[in-house]
Amino acid sequence: MNQYRLPIEVVRDDEGYLASCPNWPDCYAQGDMVDEAISEISAVAAGLIELYQEENKQIPLRFVKEIKSPAKISLDIPLMVAVQ
Repeated sequence: MNQYRLPIEVVRDDEGYLASCPNWPDCYAQGDMVDEAISEISAVAAGLIELYQEENKQIPLRFVKEIKSPAKISLDIPLMVAVQ
């Protein structure tokens, strides 16, 4: 299992919250709540990583480390939320 940094931005729109990764245009998701948008973009990123690996494409995220034991995973996700 590998760990990557997933920088995201979350903005509120008329239908909830939109999460996107500034350096990966294919990676975005929507949710009714901020935490739902973050959860969804995490799932989208995981799926894209698998797809990119299968197609031998470069993953546009910073590789952090290989995780030997999946017992615990720590994530560092920068989060920016627009306040109205």
